[in-house]
Amino acid sequence: MTATDVQKILHLRHAWKFVMDKDVVSSPTDYSILCHIAQLVNEGFHAYGGRIRGVPVTIGGTSYVPPLPIEQLEDILQIKAEPIDVAIQLCLYRMKTQIFNDGSNRASVIFASHYLIAKGGGLLVIPESHVPEFKRLLVSDYVGRDDGSISTFMRENAGKLSKVIGDFFRKICANNSLYSVLHLLCQRREFASLCLDEGGCFCYDKCTY
Repeated sequence: MTATDVQKILHLRHAWKFVMDKDVVSSPTDYSILCHIAQLVNEGFHAYGGRIRGVPVTIGGTSYVPPLPIEQLEDILQIKAEPIDVAIQLCLYRMKTQIFNDGSNRASVIFASHYLIAKGGGLLVIPESHVPEFKRLLVSDYVGRDDGSISTFMRENAGKLSKVIGDFFRKICANNSLYSVLHLLCQRREFASLCLDEGGCFCYDKCTY
């Protein structure tokens, strides 16, 4: 574990704390929320980490070069579908477009989770045991070989977890802050990509985002 890895995890914790704030939860899932999440994720690594990129980027593990981002947030938010399906599309669009110079995937997961929380759901997270398959499907989506499998995969896996976490929220939120609930989930060592606690989060040395 390098000092850079530790710093990235601390920044993820800051981003999760931000979307758990009660005032942020009640705010629209919009461009300003996304940019602030990216700014927190990239803090200390990029001077303008929350600014939409204006230069080409590459993605490790694939030859795909994402085009310069074109904002389609409102179109996705207008989709008539269940919240989990809209959240998945928000996440995948941001990942494929790589809106920011760095940290786009990390920001995408947290941003999509903000949308779900605001709709009374849980978090968009991939079970640790399914991360390798998720990465494989994501690469296929990058290069245009995906037939919708990744959306189905996320609905069957992340969607089930979202319902479990949402139910867990509703049961104990009466006496706990949202951030405390999220920390409790992390301590259960069942969920990938939360990266909340620099002192023992299960994904401390496994986060792939």
